[in-house]
Amino acid sequence: DDAAVGPSLSIAAASASLNEGNSGSTAFTFTVSRTGSTTGASTVGYAVTGSSANPATAGDFTGSAFPTGTVSFAAGETGKTITVNVAGDSTVEPNEGFTVTLSNPSSGTTIGTATATRTAWTPAASSPMNVRFSPMTTRRMPYSRIAPVHIAHGERVVYIVERA
Repeated sequence: DDAAVGPSLSIAAASASLNEGNSGSTAFTFTVSRTGSTTGASTVGYAVTGSSANPATAGDFTGSAFPTGTVSFAAGETGKTITVNVAGDSTVEPNEGFTVTLSNPSSGTTIGTATATRTAWTPAASSPMNVRFSPMTTRRMPYSRIAPVHIAHGERVVYIVERA
């Protein structure tokens, strides 16, 4: 009988990772599910923190702050979505992890699964980049060109310099 069991809230990530993009923001979604009794209202707080070997920082999120908030369930509701907006940038950096943690449930409500973790793929770490160098020399030797080079992050590059 669901009425005999108080409400329990659990969080899950919609998918493990997304590309953060080079600009704008990317919405990462998390689902908070309510099981047990749904006859009354329930609330729970949430907070985002950096996690993993390469934790996200406050600057990785829209507004340059770690997102926080409250999820509210009305009587009869069993699911809610938390949206975390990750700010896109073109900075060369490793993929970054972050965790959303549920806390401070309303009276009579328990937390089942308290955390869900996501990874923000950074464009520089997960897609090719173009590199262009201007001709430079320490001696007065004219160079006709240095060709643009297309590489993927972490690959070795050999530059061919043609002399005029």
